[in-house]
Amino acid sequence: GYISIVTPMGLGVREGIMVIGLSPFAPLSITSLIAIFSRIAFMAGEFLFLFLSYLLYKRKELQKGWMFVERNAHQIILWSAIVMYWIYFTYVSFVKYTNFFMGKFDLGNMDQTVWNTLHGRVFEFTNPDSAETISRLAFHADFILVLLSPLYLIWSDPRMLLLVQTLVLGVGAYFVYKIGLHILNHKTLSVILGICYLLNPLVQKQNLYDFHAVVLATTFFLAAWYFLVSKRLVWMCVFLILAVLTKENIYLITAIFGLYLIYKKHFKLGSVITVLSFGMFFALMKYFIPGVRGGEHFAVQFLSEFGDSLGSAVVHIISDPVNTLSIFMQHNGLEYLRMIFLPFGFLPILSPLTMIFAIPDITKNVLADNPNFRSSYYQYNAEILPFLFISTIYGVKLLLKKIPAKPIMYYLIFFSVLGTWSYGALPFGSQPYIDIYTKPRPNAEKIMNFLQTIDENKSVAATNNLGSHLSRRKNIYVLPNGIEKSDYVLFLNTDWYDPIDTLNAQVDTLKKDKRYKVVYEEGSFIVFQRL
Repeated sequence: GYISIVTPMGLGVREGIMVIGLSPFAPLSITSLIAIFSRIAFMAGEFLFLFLSYLLYKRKELQKGWMFVERNAHQIILWSAIVMYWIYFTYVSFVKYTNFFMGKFDLGNMDQTVWNTLHGRVFEFTNPDSAETISRLAFHADFILVLLSPLYLIWSDPRMLLLVQTLVLGVGAYFVYKIGLHILNHKTLSVILGICYLLNPLVQKQNLYDFHAVVLATTFFLAAWYFLVSKRLVWMCVFLILAVLTKENIYLITAIFGLYLIYKKHFKLGSVITVLSFGMFFALMKYFIPGVRGGEHFAVQFLSEFGDSLGSAVVHIISDPVNTLSIFMQHNGLEYLRMIFLPFGFLPILSPLTMIFAIPDITKNVLADNPNFRSSYYQYNAEILPFLFISTIYGVKLLLKKIPAKPIMYYLIFFSVLGTWSYGALPFGSQPYIDIYTKPRPNAEKIMNFLQTIDENKSVAATNNLGSHLSRRKNIYVLPNGIEKSDYVLFLNTDWYDPIDTLNAQVDTLKKDKRYKVVYEEGSFIVFQRL
């Protein structure tokens, strides 16, 4: 062989052909990036091969290590894929944060709750819709934020939450592999299923949309199912508890877990889990959240077409199927179902028993009067994903009775790649997340440096895109809220989230207000301090 870096033959030609070939499908910047990375990967592979070959040639004892690699090849491949996932999505989420694509909604809300908890104001944050300090319970029962707060002793930064989210999501692939190995007893198929998890567009997109505690439930449910099928019920309960701490609606899914345990002859444990889960869900939705909020859970408004309360909405959904079907069609429900099932080759429908766990959230998403629920971009599929994978594994088990493993492998790979290309976040897809490459924020580093100089004891009002960079303080308001209460008012006028004309008008108003002075200005970033 030869090393491509020192061989002139073909150097640059291959990359040029790739750029030309891909140019009809993606911008020049992306095709060039793909070509460059392919060259880097090509060279890295060659160097790695030569290095390993040299070691094996010089030291025969390393052959024992090679035997270990052969015995554990499947797990090595899987963990290599997981590490690559960790590296890429940690990088993208961090750069997204530093380029101000993550705001007070929702990363800043989570960050402030964690920071406040660590500083004695347990589960409190500034209401993003007003200028009041309230309990996080007014919005969601994501108490796992309290458990995450000690991590800020290591690194008090929103990127700690982004890192945790990426690490936990990536580990979900390992549990998919372990479930597959237990159910299918086929290592190669199980590894492919694990890699399909990492390629899944819904996994990728929710990983990049700020931080949401419920996203962690994807891995927690996969872990709980693995410990269920491997008959380690104590660990199953541990992960079910972690899951319910991520959001209030998760209790409905754990209630179904309890019913499933009863079906599997675990009567006592199943009954306890079912009763506690339904009881906690009812208490949270009927008393605790409305008690803190001063009214019904805000999510109830998304089902307003069916009733003015959660109970009446459920009754109307069931009792009036014609109206339910009509709204399902109006909301493009079939397209939503296609989006979530396509990356699995529609195999989950072969296991209706395990798909029951996903029914409550699929129903909510297709009927809600909020199109974001049916998008691949947000976190609203976190509770559905684990059961799509579990159902796929049982569907594969059914197919193996009639079809050899190899065609099933190719089938899974084809639809996984098709799903990634159709809906995923990777640069080569049809809907890639590439803003960090194509729309970097000018002067981002200078703005970051200035923000760090603002005393955390000072109150601030800021545009949403600055919110997650200023949320480690007791009071952080989202403009136009809180101007009269703030020591600093900050604007970053971009084309994301806030209307530019509205922000320009607010800036002009403050420039004329003698109570404020401009203390820093850098491009579209301007800071006012109260005199």
